[in-house]
Amino acid sequence: MSRRHVACSLALALVLSGAAAGSAQAAEGKVRVAVLPFESASSDAEFESLGKGLQAMVTTDLLEAGVFELVERSRLADIQNELALTRTGAIDKTTAARIGKLAGATHLLMGTITVLGPRMRIDARMLKTQSGEIVLAEKIEGPKEEFFDLEKALVKKLVGVTGVELPPKVRVKVDRVHTADFNAFKTWSDGIDAFDRRDYRKSVELLERAAEIDPDFTLATLTMQQYEQEIAAMKTRVVTVEIDKRRAEEIAQNAEAAKEAKELEEFWAVAKGAGGDRIARLWALYNLHYRYGDSYDRIPNLHRIEDRFELERIADALATQYVAEAQSAFPRVHPMPDYYHHWAFLKEATDERDRRWEADYRKDVRKDWARSCRRLQLDDKACGDLMMKTAEKLRKLGADREDLASMVIKAGERYRAAGEVDAATIAFSAAQKISQDTYTLETLVGEVEANRNVKRLLASCNKGSPWLREYLVLEEWRRGYARKCDDDWSIQMTKEPLTLEAARMLTQMRTIPGRGPMLVSGHAVWIFGSRDMRTGPRTMRSSTDSIIYYEPEQRAYGVLSVIDGRKADEVEIGVELGYQPMRSWYPPQGYSPRRDQTEVEIVAGRPRVTIVFGLVDVDVAQREEAESGKEIVPRPMRGYGVLVDGKGVHLVEVTEDAGAREIRSTNHFDDLHLQWKRVGLKPLSSKGGGGRGGAVPVKVAVDGKKVRATVGKQSFDFELPKVRKGYYGIWIDGVGYAHYAKPTTK
Repeated sequence: MSRRHVACSLALALVLSGAAAGSAQAAEGKVRVAVLPFESASSDAEFESLGKGLQAMVTTDLLEAGVFELVERSRLADIQNELALTRTGAIDKTTAARIGKLAGATHLLMGTITVLGPRMRIDARMLKTQSGEIVLAEKIEGPKEEFFDLEKALVKKLVGVTGVELPPKVRVKVDRVHTADFNAFKTWSDGIDAFDRRDYRKSVELLERAAEIDPDFTLATLTMQQYEQEIAAMKTRVVTVEIDKRRAEEIAQNAEAAKEAKELEEFWAVAKGAGGDRIARLWALYNLHYRYGDSYDRIPNLHRIEDRFELERIADALATQYVAEAQSAFPRVHPMPDYYHHWAFLKEATDERDRRWEADYRKDVRKDWARSCRRLQLDDKACGDLMMKTAEKLRKLGADREDLASMVIKAGERYRAAGEVDAATIAFSAAQKISQDTYTLETLVGEVEANRNVKRLLASCNKGSPWLREYLVLEEWRRGYARKCDDDWSIQMTKEPLTLEAARMLTQMRTIPGRGPMLVSGHAVWIFGSRDMRTGPRTMRSSTDSIIYYEPEQRAYGVLSVIDGRKADEVEIGVELGYQPMRSWYPPQGYSPRRDQTEVEIVAGRPRVTIVFGLVDVDVAQREEAESGKEIVPRPMRGYGVLVDGKGVHLVEVTEDAGAREIRSTNHFDDLHLQWKRVGLKPLSSKGGGGRGGAVPVKVAVDGKKVRATVGKQSFDFELPKVRKGYYGIWIDGVGYAHYAKPTTK
């Protein structure tokens, strides 16, 4: 590991993750500085985030200098929120003293950053928190593309205030430029800002892009890795719930379940421990993932009385956290968890057999990658990327060549499922260089040729229509390699408008996999209930922007979509609701178009759509009642919802008619019956977007006992009878067509 890597890692522990602050050289009485985000004084909102990037970079360099103690960035964010500070320029003597007291800081550094055309200016002030006395006021200006020199000049001025002469080795570290690419710096700053806004998915994407723009921008890579670990740990904390009194009583009455719960608690204690032995933490995460992810066999007594959906989601979160933390521990541990091996965690192999098995496991590539990608909630492209990165690590470790080639081929198949033809070809070509098996090599020649033909099809037949590409993705490339532009099949998929025959074909192919999740606008969605749900158009086999409901007959059950699989008592969920069929949709339930048919015929009706929240006991297993021997659901699902229909906006209490439930398997109900009790009703005018027609934006925000529902341009406030932490999602029932698109959650 390079010195630069070590230095940036230490800096990140302070700047980004909120670890214990302060340099190892800190001595009693040393100046303790709180570096606030620099405010943007630019008229262009594009540069709004630069102040956070500058804050992080200055803090990193001051930590390297070792002449100040630094207040954690996360702590400063909490203080700013607590004091409702919006602009650093508005900080007066009293406010500075309050910040100093809360943060334990003797000095504040604040200022503005201005970008005007090709020029940049940094205005900075350092003041004492007790007196408000300004000890440094600097204005540093220069070309925008030389922002790194401006930042370094500011750091030198700050260090100069102390009168300390930095040793040559330290001075070299402080002077080292993190990146000289303004675009990389701006993208990194955007990523930090997105993380602060809790848009974690966007944050990681931006930080990864910054590292791609400048591969030498180590701080961007380390920021991304640190955020990934924080996000994974956060996700684990969110989905891990406290056992309520009733569940605790059930466990206490079952001696074997109580024993299993105690073992889990012991592993949780190690997994949640701050600091400590990293390998011990990974061992605990692995064991928890091993048990929750295979609960039927590993914690069978808890499996029978616990919410199985919840056990699965905890396993997902544990897998995500393990993968995020294990990468930096490789090759000491395997970068991916599985369900069968313990050898990677041996503290010391006691005999030759253990040493051999441990070495073999660390380079093992024989994983259930489909299961792993579902656990990590990755789309097809991200799954392929993960497999390729892991394959390269294991190749360097000496993994079996044929096993490795098989893994890379599966990555290529994932790229095909994502419609990434070039990436699939690269993967297949890489497998050709690894494998020495004649049959495998012959097969790969055909796969590469199939990809070339698909590229020709898309280039020459597509004519701007997206349907041909989608059909290839959903068809799994079975016949794509032999298709030609003048095939009836190709002609159907490139016509505009899309023919009813082609729409019917696509609709039938857009089924939702039973094992889930389906990714909808990047959000993991699990479907409970009707087996006839479809998606809207797909760019990948595993992802879409919309979910379609259609029911031509009145039934007692409906469909529940659980979104993101997170439990929360404060949540904001938004969707676009549509009641007019998409142009590429056709009724999937036994309809055959007539030759003279020019429009899709659907059963009239507008289903009820409910944004549900506070859902608990989503999938508690049935068990036999002691007295009667009858199969019962001990804890029926319950929660709240905001129901939108022709009458208006309703706040409803949701309870499950568990006596009518039939469970086929985990996370899948044949018939899901929910009952409603109206708690509140607000009329909805047609002008507000509640009438029949196109897409209607709907948002529900829950904060404690307060619920705000926004439909179109109208907003309604409700009071909840009870605050309940639970899952959230969308329930649809009734006759007719409806779809929801572009879900957002906070």
